Amino acid sequence: MSSWDVSMSNHAGLVFNPIRTVSDNAKPSPSPKPIIKLSVGDPTLDKNLLTSAAQIKKLKEAIDSQECNGYFPTVGSPEAREAVATWWRNSFVHKEELKCTIVKDNVVLCSGGSHGILMAITAICDAGDYALVPQPGFPHYETVCKAYGIGMHFYNCRPENDWEADLDEIRRLKDDKTKLLIVTNPSNPCGSNFSRKHVEDIVRLAEELRLPLFSDEIYAGMVFKGKDPNATFTSVADFETTVPRVILGGTAKNLVVPGWRLGWLLYVDPHGNGPSFLEGLKRVGMLVCGPCTVVQAALGEALLNTPQEPLDQIVAKIEESAMYLYNHIGECVGLSPTMPRGAMYLMSKIDLEKYRDIKTDVEFFEKLLEEENVQVLPGTIFNSPGFTRLTTTRPVEVY
Repeated sequence: MSSWDVSMSNHAGLVFNPIRTVSDNAKPSPSPKPIIKLSVGDPTLDKNLLTSAAQIKKLKEAIDSQECNGYFPTVGSPEAREAVATWWRNSFVHKEELKCTIVKDNVVLCSGGSHGILMAITAICDAGDYALVPQPGFPHYETVCKAYGIGMHFYNCRPENDWEADLDEIRRLKDDKTKLLIVTNPSNPCGSNFSRKHVEDIVRLAEELRLPLFSDEIYAGMVFKGKDPNATFTSVADFETTVPRVILGGTAKNLVVPGWRLGWLLYVDPHGNGPSFLEGLKRVGMLVCGPCTVVQAALGEALLNTPQEPLDQIVAKIEESAMYLYNHIGECVGLSPTMPRGAMYLMSKIDLEKYRDIKTDVEFFEKLLEEENVQVLPGTIFNSPGFTRLTTTRPVEVY
């Protein structure tokens, strides 16, 4: 036995990412059928959703220029931060009097959405504090909280109400140790898109409870219009309120570059009630010292000069696949999907009583992979047992 004491730290032992663990470690299926992978929200798998040529060109120019090989400010380059503020202000803040609240100095860049989640939560939450977390919800919120000893109060998003947050439950769960309210819109895993009224109700509740708000809006603008041509995305930035808000955005989904690992956190607090939130973001960001510099150099082109039409086409293709899945899954015995409204996911309830040899959503996942070589994700991963989640980014012919 070795005399070396090289044991994993307690902190490392607390880190667990269920999506990556399940997806990366799934056993090969004995089925002779080709695998259909509907587990990970990677829009690049089939090259049916493509990054704009202008964005690629700008990245190449940044590399060739030899101007982006050194360090940029930890919070991100001024040009990239200005591009984020301008794009968000022009795209998602419709009230003229609020546009002035979206400024470069309140933007902090991060190395993708997962890093942004870590930064936002740990910027103001200590071990022993609590965050209000949606269920079903993106598992990385829980991954971060458990790794840092932060407690979680889980509030339900109701499928019968298009996955709207249960506001009364949030009100009941909030206690003296609660430091942060987390919301996701459009939602991973639910594929939902909140109405403007519901987003405002959430903002007003945060105001009532005097809770800062972390709004994960990584799928901003990715809204399906086939069933409702007037459907639109509403950011928490588009309201006059005293609530300090931090909004997560990024290039991974709507610009189809998850591997570039570039996201941002936008602090919105015109009343100055939470300046420590912004300072916390900047300090936590120093642990990584900012995202890739050449990617930052391409951000302005991606956000400000990409024509709207190809972006709309990306969402239209995802919607086509989502509706195809929704209609066909609805014909399957024991499955009841919820109408997808945005993002790139679909959730379906599993009626386990319809199956002789399946007792849980995890067993459903295992059997589907074993017998049909189809990889989905069990709802248990998202704190929603009895459900399954499918990604909707793949072309219809794959399904």
